[in-house]
Amino acid sequence: GSRRWKGKITSAVQTDLGLDAHPAFSSTAAATAAKDDAMKPGVDPGDTSSGLAVELANAVPSREMRDLHDMLLRPCVSETTPYDGFGIPAAARRLRLHFVHSSAPLAIETHETVCALFHEHFPDNLAKTVHEADVLVSLGGDGFLLESLRNHPSKPVYGINCGHVGFLTNAHRETSRLYRLLREVDNARRVRVPFLQVVVDGGDPLYALNEVVVSRSTMQAANLSVAI
Repeated sequence: GSRRWKGKITSAVQTDLGLDAHPAFSSTAAATAAKDDAMKPGVDPGDTSSGLAVELANAVPSREMRDLHDMLLRPCVSETTPYDGFGIPAAARRLRLHFVHSSAPLAIETHETVCALFHEHFPDNLAKTVHEADVLVSLGGDGFLLESLRNHPSKPVYGINCGHVGFLTNAHRETSRLYRLLREVDNARRVRVPFLQVVVDGGDPLYALNEVVVSRSTMQAANLSVAI
């Protein structure tokens, strides 16, 4: 009968492949037998009274076949992060930046661009306040950089030129380069510069960086002393 014939085909397949009984191979052999059985004269392929047809209808795929089927249907999700895509090293991924800008049009435009970029790609690296930041990024000219240093003397400041000369700041960069800003800030050489202290007529000390300008308001002579 068809049931016995199917059993022989299954045994032959298992013997040739050197495999033990396995649901996946049993289903394959049963499908082959069903095809051959349907080609016999007088056999109706849709006849479910045949034991072989009933067995085929109840065939269950093997666990390996089900896993393969699920894997093929699973959407392909890339595990690449923006950090990987823009070459941000591990140390730079922990940096938190806070951006401040001058009133210059380019500084305002750059501030809007870089904040939108960080909100989308690096939200965890965007500090809302100066106190939460590891580095303060100053967008402006040399004067605004000095102002940022004076207002926040305990924070490292990374300047990006959005003014005219930019002698003390880093060069302005296009939007495509702002994606690598975390890496550039992390690679920047940190320089400690002591403040200049100025005391006028015994008053409270004033602090300056880079230079001090002294001018006379009258024609009288002025006594100056410099200590290093």
